[in-house]
Amino acid sequence: MSISKSYQLIILCVAVLTVYYSALFAPICVIDDNRLIFFYPTEATLSDLVSLFISNAGYYRPLLAATFMLDNYLWMMHESFLHLENVLLHGANTLLLYAVTERLARRAGIAPATGIPFMVALLFALHPLATESVDWISGRTDPLACLFLLLSVKFLLDWCEKPATARLIWMQLCFLLACLSKETAVFFIGPAVLLALVLRKRDGAANTLRSLLASIRTDWTIYAAFVATTIAYFALRAYSASVTAGGDRGMSKLAKYATGEKTDSLWFDKVMEVFRSIGFYSKKIVIPWPLNFNIVGVSDWYVLLGILSLALLCRFCWQRRDLLAALLLSAFLVASSALLVSVGRLAWTPYAERYLYIPLIFFIPASVLWLHEKIGTLRDGQLLRVIIILLCGASLITTVQRNLVWMDGAAFYECNYRQAPNLPITMKNYATTLRQQGRMEEAQEIMKRIPRKPRVEKGSAGK
Repeated sequence: MSISKSYQLIILCVAVLTVYYSALFAPICVIDDNRLIFFYPTEATLSDLVSLFISNAGYYRPLLAATFMLDNYLWMMHESFLHLENVLLHGANTLLLYAVTERLARRAGIAPATGIPFMVALLFALHPLATESVDWISGRTDPLACLFLLLSVKFLLDWCEKPATARLIWMQLCFLLACLSKETAVFFIGPAVLLALVLRKRDGAANTLRSLLASIRTDWTIYAAFVATTIAYFALRAYSASVTAGGDRGMSKLAKYATGEKTDSLWFDKVMEVFRSIGFYSKKIVIPWPLNFNIVGVSDWYVLLGILSLALLCRFCWQRRDLLAALLLSAFLVASSALLVSVGRLAWTPYAERYLYIPLIFFIPASVLWLHEKIGTLRDGQLLRVIIILLCGASLITTVQRNLVWMDGAAFYECNYRQAPNLPITMKNYATTLRQQGRMEEAQEIMKRIPRKPRVEKGSAGK
């Protein structure tokens, strides 16, 4: 690519700031953001920050909570600054992905002139699936965890080129910080092992079980380090739960669903839900349209797509067993954390686009590298550039439109209501919007349809 590296980085920064400029003027979202604004004290002390790491309020994300506590202390939770931080985190992730892809492309023997890192980073910067995590203040958890995971990958690449204790320590520290930002980052342990196995593979070594075991014995320190860091995270989480009233409610809820103690569905239904979720997210990461903030259910046809997608993934990875297969499988392993949410109904929506933000850092490089392998030499790479330009153009239009919807609170709640007209939270939010617009009759009609919880008479509780 004729554009120099410095100009490529400038273009990426400008692209992120321009596309998400409207997010700076977006209002506070009443879904979770309202509670967030009034939760943290304005006079935060060092002991308040420390207490975040030894207390568990359901979601054990102390590093994320620390950023919001500092926001309240520095600029009183002003929404423009909160949105700006999300945009800057997304910009930082874009630049880190550029650096990581540059190293991976070099490892794959791809010349820098092809512009593969720039294509990957630009697609990530403009990808429609990033809008929910960037525009929603409460969605910061994904960009923040992604930041530290990309740093961990960067140090992993450094270590694979030249093993050193300092690089190993930095790698594990970033991994731990990612887990403290969002618990699903713990699923990175699988991709880390895969990437280490592929990147440390000796040239000409056969893809046999004997060579695999030999590689593990040689580089046992890195695998042991990831296991130790994972244990340290769960130990810290367990300690915080032991000193918190009610314990670790998130893990308790997950355990009840896993053991069947709190569920009204059969194991067959759970298996079908797993395949349904795999099918849904497989389609969503390839074809993100239409965008939806409130996804309460998906078609049963996704079960078949899920079975087919999983079979094709296994076949592709088994046949290749190379860097491309490792990246694609890494995207699946990280995204598999979303299966726990859909099967266990752990969140207010069983499916969400924000769960694909982190998997994109593996899926987009894998996709572009595959395209380069198939058509990179056709017409001196011009066909590949045309396809990337078309994808970036479609992503740009969708992302800008979606950002404008987020900026207009009334339009956002109306869009949510049209997509999920029977979800109580969307009905209530849209009815409130209609009242503010003076459309009282429409608001009352919607409020009448909201299901009411049965009253519990005084003194009857516990009987």
